[in-house]
Amino acid sequence: MEVQFSIKTIPQGKQRPVFSRHGSRVVTYTPEKTVSYEQLVKTEYARQCKGIFFDKEQAVEIQITAYFPVPASASAKRESDMLHRNVFPTKKPDCDNIAKAVCDALNGVAYHDDKQIVRLTVLKFYAEQPEVKIYIKNIT
Repeated sequence: MEVQFSIKTIPQGKQRPVFSRHGSRVVTYTPEKTVSYEQLVKTEYARQCKGIFFDKEQAVEIQITAYFPVPASASAKRESDMLHRNVFPTKKPDCDNIAKAVCDALNGVAYHDDKQIVRLTVLKFYAEQPEVKIYIKNIT
């Protein structure tokens, strides 16, 4: 079984938790930007993949391809190099943070738990339109 879906937005990584003090207690919460992004991932998966769910006994492979917009400050030559994959986005977010945001969002939606993921690939490229493409398949 395999599914593929995309999110038409600038790729985002999972942000670090925020700690705040309320009297003698310390409260930890996820930043709103991360919560919104993870909700978008869930919504698009449900909309495009029609409830396909990988059982908890299944090993899963995920490939995430993140397409970043070309910076407005790039020269025509540099933009061409970026779009022809001669220059790669070596900026934030890091590949591991992109994967963390997507994989955590899909917990309980695409698969039981992200511990089922046994193979993970994250690619970063420049493109004219920002997008995140996610491909999931079970490994038999």
